[in-house]
Amino acid sequence: MTRDEGTGGPEDSRALSGPPPPPPPPAPISSGPWPPYAPSTYAPSPYAPSPYAPPSYSPAGFPAPPASSPRRRFRTRAVVFGWLGGIVIGIALAVGLMFLVLGAPWETPGAIVAHHPAIAGAAAAPKRGDCLAGAPEEADVTSRADVTGCEARHGSEVLGVVTMPAVDDPPHDSDADFFADDACRIAFRDYIGQSWDDSDLDFGAVAPTHAAWRAGDHTLFCLLDSHTFQDGRGTARNSAA
Repeated sequence: MTRDEGTGGPEDSRALSGPPPPPPPPAPISSGPWPPYAPSTYAPSPYAPSPYAPPSYSPAGFPAPPASSPRRRFRTRAVVFGWLGGIVIGIALAVGLMFLVLGAPWETPGAIVAHHPAIAGAAAAPKRGDCLAGAPEEADVTSRADVTGCEARHGSEVLGVVTMPAVDDPPHDSDADFFADDACRIAFRDYIGQSWDDSDLDFGAVAPTHAAWRAGDHTLFCLLDSHTFQDGRGTARNSAA
């Protein structure tokens, strides 16, 4: 004898359930340019950085600053200023070296310190070994009025009297300076007893003016600066000082 179905017997618990509920309707599509999904995040790999990493991330996995960020602008300016500063310093060093190399020959110890007008005659001019009251740049070499005793305090001493080469036109200042330096170095060595390079003394040259040159006076005076020898007292001749 069987139980009638639907009478609530033990077989009711095995009865089939009803049909499944319908699925929920899809979410409405947004009208904007992007889908309505949450943006995905990029998780950096704990291993070596991939060469195909997204361009918005640095190899270390940290977001790279955008091109317009203050940090990137600061780095760009620092590089530019560094290059400009290096160029300016290089130019300054080059110019300084050029002046050092080119300026050395012009700063000669025998550079002409003064010019004299035409001298009336050789007998009226100071001679080698005379001491003059004035310093080389102010001494009167056109007459013997400035000649004084060497034991008294004086400003200069005549190392030598040189006749410059007879040319029609007065030499340029640079040519005259070089000639005076060479000639007065020789006169210095012969008069003092040692070369100027090994001495503590100094000298200057007095050359003729252009008018005196055209008048036929080519006399060059090599004068010791007596203030560099015993404060201008005594003769420095053969002193080897």
